Amino acid sequence: MSPDLVRLAHEAHTATDFEAAVLALLQQRVGFDVAFFSMKGAEASPTAVGLDAGTIETAARGGPRYAAELLPVKRAALAARGVAVDTRVLGE
Repeated sequence: MSPDLVRLAHEAHTATDFEAAVLALLQQRVGFDVAFFSMKGAEASPTAVGLDAGTIETAARGGPRYAAELLPVKRAALAARGVAVDTRVLGE
């Protein structure tokens, strides 16, 4: 695990604080227009950046479908031992 993530975990008082800190770190290192961090078991209330409540609710309801559709991106990120960009893996 990245030393940055370990530090963030130690500094966070809540899971939401940790999620927000991870998204802030990713914004600095990678950049993004929108993002969300969803913990297993708390999919209905992810920490989000740039997403409205309706979009978050739709994503939470479609969790299993979303997970299946996103699987190629997750595999690409794991294979690269880092981050994958959804539009590069799935196309526009």
